Amino acid sequence: TGGFSVSSHRPCCVFLAPDAAYCARVDTVSPAFLEVAREVASPAANDAAHLIGRSPSKYENFVETSVHIGVKSTIGPGCIVGDNVTLGDRCSVKRSVIAPGCSIGTGVKLINSVVMAHATIEDGCTVQGCVIGPRAVIGAGSSLRECIVAAEYEVDDGEDIRAETLAKKR
Repeated sequence: TGGFSVSSHRPCCVFLAPDAAYCARVDTVSPAFLEVAREVASPAANDAAHLIGRSPSKYENFVETSVHIGVKSTIGPGCIVGDNVTLGDRCSVKRSVIAPGCSIGTGVKLINSVVMAHATIEDGCTVQGCVIGPRAVIGAGSSLRECIVAAEYEVDDGEDIRAETLAKKR
């Protein structure tokens, strides 16, 4: 039949988890990864907050004790903020996950986003619906919406970017 054969065998993988476990398939960064991150951060009874190993705070979020929170900054419900994170003054964090070692500048608005380890978001930025890679730097006054920022990528000051994947050219 034309000199080649097509195999009808396809590999199949199965993971059987205990009833108390949480399992999610994430095949895209956005929206799947963002949605799973929000689900883990959610204090709702049927979501996955039990994976964190403790109950949420009275503000329905998970903030490590080593976090430095600036004056008039707020961390809303459904957020996770990891160890050694610094939030500048007048920051607003809503429904987001911030990994350990991040630096968030003064006046930053962070909404529905995931910020990976040791990333920096400088003063006056707005970041909404984004995934910020490890050690990435978002320059002062920038506005990012629905973006994916690769590890170690640097966004220039004052950029206004929508629905882009930002990665270093190889």
